[in-house]
Amino acid sequence: MSRLSYWKDANTWVCSKHLPSIEIPSSIGACPFVGCDSIRPRHGRPAPTTSDAATPSASPAPSSARQSTPTKAARPTPATPVTTAAPATPSEEIVLCSWFKCDKGADGGPAPARARSKYCSKDCSNKNARYRYKTKQK
Repeated sequence: MSRLSYWKDANTWVCSKHLPSIEIPSSIGACPFVGCDSIRPRHGRPAPTTSDAATPSASPAPSSARQSTPTKAARPTPATPVTTAAPATPSEEIVLCSWFKCDKGADGGPAPARARSKYCSKDCSNKNARYRYKTKQK
């Protein structure tokens, strides 16, 4: 969850310190919730939308002149849909689960690790964390 406020449109800004985030009119300068210190963002306010902007005669502004919302306020959406990983080819090295007692793979051995992880499952990750905690306590 982002901790920054950002502009939703020309007349509304969002305080993202709450769950769910709160939409606030642009005329209000600070979040109205008691104890919230979020203020209206200064930069990145989007231009008002009009039906004339959709005409083909309107040209987009150069990228250097555009003002965008802060990078921490919103995550960029992927350009292509997320797909499942293709099966490993023989030339790729298969990384096995790092939990030394993993038995979720073929023949009761360690299973291949998930993408961008050193464990095959969250279960193995949790077991390793419990093991490290117990050994640290001794």
